[in-house]
Amino acid sequence: LIAGAVQAVHSYFAIDVPAKTGNESTTEEFTRNLTMQMKYGLPLLIAGTSYFFGAAISLYLITSTLFMLFQEWLVRKDKAELRTIA
Repeated sequence: LIAGAVQAVHSYFAIDVPAKTGNESTTEEFTRNLTMQMKYGLPLLIAGTSYFFGAAISLYLITSTLFMLFQEWLVRKDKAELRTIA
């Protein structure tokens, strides 16, 4: 379950859901729905997988997601620094 929680935190920071405008095309609506499924469904899938399978898979998912969170933080930090320089 920890793997699902870590993935949920990563999804919160990494995946931006497009705002609903009301007059979206089919492609924009599909993109928004798929993004919502990835943001909220993937952590549930990861939690279920890590619950039913061995500890090694859970450890791998937790470790890789923590590295992804760190990378996301670095990219956003560098992006913010570049904005202040420019």
